[in-house]
Amino acid sequence: MMLEQRLRDLSKSRIVVKCPGNYPTKARTPVADVCRYQNDGTDRVTASKFIERASEVNAAWNDELNDAVFHFISGGGDTVLKGVAQKIAKDISIVCDRIDTGRLKRSFVGQVLSR
Repeated sequence: MMLEQRLRDLSKSRIVVKCPGNYPTKARTPVADVCRYQNDGTDRVTASKFIERASEVNAAWNDELNDAVFHFISGGGDTVLKGVAQKIAKDISIVCDRIDTGRLKRSFVGQVLSR
């Protein structure tokens, strides 16, 4: 694949961290909503900012992402990009200090999506 095409493919890609699923309660609250409430706070929940804290603690994310991008545009597959996405999700889960059940900590999933 030509470099131009690889760059186009890369420009259409993005790394996302999701929290799929619902809590097994009557309300079936989406785990992603709980993540947002716990991270950003509400009128009843103090903001934890665990996502921002994970980013501060893991300054190497930028270096790892740069290496993954270089690998991709040099002809490698997107496996390295997927690995960075999964590492970011894991690092966020380590710093997440909310919800005693562990459901939120276990829910973070890193993905590479194309538009």
